[in-house]
Amino acid sequence: MSKKETKGNKLILKILIVTISLILAITVLKTAKNYLRADITDKINLIINNSNVTTSLKQDVIIENDVTYISKADIENFFDPYIYYDEKYNQILTGSTTKLAALPINNNQIEINSSKKKIKSAVIEKDEVYYIPFSELEDVYQIKLEYVNNNVVIDSLDRKYEVANTNKKVSIKYKPTTFSKTVEKVNAGEIVTIANRDDYSVAEGWTRVRTKNGALGYVKTNSIGAINEIRSALEQKEKIEGKVSLMWDYYSEYVSAPDRTGTKIDGVNVVSPAFFSLVSEGNGAINTNIGNTGLNYINWAQNNGYEVWAMFSNNSYKETTSKILNSYEFRTKVINDIKEKILSGELKNGDRLPSEREMAERLDVSRTSIREAIRTLEIMGLIESKRGSGNYITNSFGNSLFEPLSIMFMLQEYSTGDIHELIETLEIECCRMASRLISYEDIKLLKEIIDDMDKTYDEDKSLLLDIRFHNIIVKSSNNPLIINVLKAISQLMDKFIKESRKIILCEENNRKILLNSHKEIVLSLEERNESRAIISMKNHFDIIKRAYEI
Repeated sequence: MSKKETKGNKLILKILIVTISLILAITVLKTAKNYLRADITDKINLIINNSNVTTSLKQDVIIENDVTYISKADIENFFDPYIYYDEKYNQILTGSTTKLAALPINNNQIEINSSKKKIKSAVIEKDEVYYIPFSELEDVYQIKLEYVNNNVVIDSLDRKYEVANTNKKVSIKYKPTTFSKTVEKVNAGEIVTIANRDDYSVAEGWTRVRTKNGALGYVKTNSIGAINEIRSALEQKEKIEGKVSLMWDYYSEYVSAPDRTGTKIDGVNVVSPAFFSLVSEGNGAINTNIGNTGLNYINWAQNNGYEVWAMFSNNSYKETTSKILNSYEFRTKVINDIKEKILSGELKNGDRLPSEREMAERLDVSRTSIREAIRTLEIMGLIESKRGSGNYITNSFGNSLFEPLSIMFMLQEYSTGDIHELIETLEIECCRMASRLISYEDIKLLKEIIDDMDKTYDEDKSLLLDIRFHNIIVKSSNNPLIINVLKAISQLMDKFIKESRKIILCEENNRKILLNSHKEIVLSLEERNESRAIISMKNHFDIIKRAYEI
C-alpha cells in the first residue's frame, strides 16, 4: 500500500471518528430536553393514577399539618365536575357515584351520606380560593393518598394495582432511552409500582414504573422480576357503547304516556319520556305520569333494546326548580326520617316505603327532594327501587353496614388491647368456618403466599403478602356479615398487622416463628380440621400478644 493510500485511509478514519462523535453529540443534545423536566419544580407534585398533572393545576397543592389540600377548581377538574359551594349553608358539597359529602367552611366536620364525624382539618379559604382537605376524602372518592418526597400520589381503588421487585440496582429513566436523565436510583429488591398500563408509548424492552418515593420513570423490563397483582380492578357498570342517540318523547303533563306498542324507531338507543313535571304551586311538588301507561311504555322500550332516561320538565318555573334541586336541607330531612323509622322498627326488611306524595305531604318537602333522598339511600344500599312497584327497605344489609361501622371506628380511639381482642375474635371464627368452606384454589394461593414470604426479605412486600393471607381466610368464611365488619375496619386492621410485624420482627428469630405460624394455619385448613384451625389461629395471635405484652 502506497503512502498516498495510507494517508487517505487515515483521513477517512478521522472523518469517520468525527462523524460518529457528531452523531453522539446530536443524540445527547436531542435527549437533553429530558433534563428540563416539567415535574422538577419547587411546587408539590400531584400524581394521579401514575400521571404527573402538576403543570395542569390551577392552584398549588398545599400541605399543612400533614393534611393535603387541593383547590375546589382542581377537584372539579380531576375528580368531581359537580363539586358545589352551597352559599346558604356555607359548605362545600362533593362526592362520587356512591357517596355525598358536605364540608362546612372553617368547621372540622364532615357529613357523608347524612352521617357526621369530626375531621382533622376544615375547608379553608385563601385569596378567595377554597381549599378542600383532600386527604380526608379518601373514603368518599375511593382513593388512596400518600405524601412522599414532595409528591402527592393518588391511586383510584377501582384500578388494578400491580408491583414488582427490582432484581438489581437500577436507574429510573425519565424517558425509555439509555441516554435519558436518571430520575432516581433504586436498590435491588425494592418494590416498584407498575405504571405503564396507561402508557402505550413505552418502548419495547422498557417498563414504566413508580418508585416508593413517587417518582415516575422507565426501567429495562429485564431488571424487574415477576409482576404481582395486589388489587384487581373493580367491575364497572356497563355503559352504552359508542354515541348516545336519544329521542325526547315529550308530551303534556296532563296526558298519559303514549302507547307505542308495535312500533320501532331505527337509530335510537335511548328514549326520554316526560314522566315528571314541576307543579307551579306548592313546595316543589311534581306531577307523575307513569301509571300503567308508563309501565307499558317502559316495557316497549326495553323489549326494543332502548334505555329509558325519565325526563323532568320544570314547565318554565326556573326559580322554583333551582330552589328545590339545590336544597341539601330538604334531602337530608327525608333521609333522616327514613333512618329513624328503621331504627324504631316501624320499617323492616322488605317493607315498601310510603309513596313519594305521602312522604312529601307529611314532611312538608317537595317530591323532588324525596326522590333525591331516596336515590341517596339507594346508593348507600339501604333502599332498593323496583320498577313499577315502588321503593323497598333492602333485604341485604351487608353492604349498608359498611358506612356506619367505618364512621364508628374512625370516631373512637381504641387501645391496642381492644383492637387485638376484636380482630382475634373475628379471625378465629373466620378460620373455623374456612376449615369447612375454603376452596382448594384458595389453599393453593395461601401456600404460594407463604412461599413468597419465605423468599423475600423486603418488609413492604411481606406486609402486603400478610394482609392478603388474612383477607383470603376472611373471604373463605363465606359469612357476609363478618366479611363486611372486617371490611369496615380494613384500614384499622391493615395498620394493626403492619405495627404487629414491626414489633415481632425486631428479633431475627421471630421471622421464622411467624412464618411457621402461617404454615400451621394453612395445614389445618388443608386437613379440614376445625379444632386445629381454631388452635392454630389462636396461637398466631398469642405471638402478637407476647410482642405487645398484652
